[in-house]
Amino acid sequence: MKKTLLALPLLAFGLPAFANTGLIQFTGQVVAGSCPIEIRDPAGATGGAVDMGQALVGDFNAAGIKKNHTPFTISVTDASQCPGWDGNGGASNVGVITLTGTSGSASNGDLFALKPGAGTASNLALGITDYTGAVVKHGDDSAPYPLNDGMPTDMAFTAYYESLAANVTAGDANVDVALKLTIN
Repeated sequence: MKKTLLALPLLAFGLPAFANTGLIQFTGQVVAGSCPIEIRDPAGATGGAVDMGQALVGDFNAAGIKKNHTPFTISVTDASQCPGWDGNGGASNVGVITLTGTSGSASNGDLFALKPGAGTASNLALGITDYTGAVVKHGDDSAPYPLNDGMPTDMAFTAYYESLAANVTAGDANVDVALKLTIN
C-alpha cells in the first residue's frame, strides 16, 4: 500500500513533462538607422494626410488648368539619424525626395494618377512642385534640400489638381504617393 501511495504523488508531478511543445519564432532586422520623417499639412498637423479641399468641376474648362494649390512640408526631424548622413557635416548633407504614385502617373509622368474606383473623378490628376517651383514628376527627384544636423528640416512642397481634359467629372480625387529621402 505504501508503494502505491508513493507512486501516485510521483505520477502527479511527472504529468507536466508530457505537455505539448511548440516553437515561437521571432523575426526582426538590424538597419543602419531610422530616418524620422513627418508630413505636415498647411495647418501644421502631422499624420501623413494633406487635405486638398473641394475643387469645382466648372473651374476645369480646359486641359492643364491647375487648382487648389495646397502647401505641405516633409519634415525630417533629425537628419543625422538617417542612412547616408555624413557626420563631418558640410555641403554633402543634402537630401532629395523621390515621389512615386501608388496608382501610377498621368500626363507623361508629370502628374500622379488618382486612386481608381467607383465614384472617382475623371480627367484629373495631382501635381506637386518643390520649393523652386519645379514640378516633381512621378519617380523623379526633387531639387536638393540642405539638411540640418540635430534639428528639423522642413522641405516645402505644393500639391495641386490639374485637369487632363476639358470634361472633368465630379468624384473622389484621392492620390497616394510614396516618398523616399536620399541623402547625397
